Amino acid sequence: MKIIIVDDIWEHMKKDNQYIHDVAAGKVKLKKCEKTIVCTPQTFHEVLSPQRIRILIHINTNPGLNITEIAKSLGRRFEAVHRDIKFLISYDLIKTRKEKKSRIPYFYEKIELPALGVVV
Repeated sequence: MKIIIVDDIWEHMKKDNQYIHDVAAGKVKLKKCEKTIVCTPQTFHEVLSPQRIRILIHINTNPGLNITEIAKSLGRRFEAVHRDIKFLISYDLIKTRKEKKSRIPYFYEKIELPALGVVV
């Protein structure tokens, strides 16, 4: 999945629409599809707050921890971490799997932030 940060979302949409018209007209070949989130810097800040980024980093560097363990490691309340994990799931950034009575968050595909040169 790619997360693209743009200054003007409408300008980006115009370019996407032009690409679709060009593909339909046979002017260009269809690119390989991949999930992409396009957002402004403000939206990026709202979706990926510093606390949520810390959770993503923690999941990446400590795979296999359940939500309770992540909350303890980060010094946060379980409820707050659980809420943030549900939010990240709603944006399809992570998933969880059930092990015994616990939920284990994990990445099921890499996340790219080309503007920041980051791949998780």
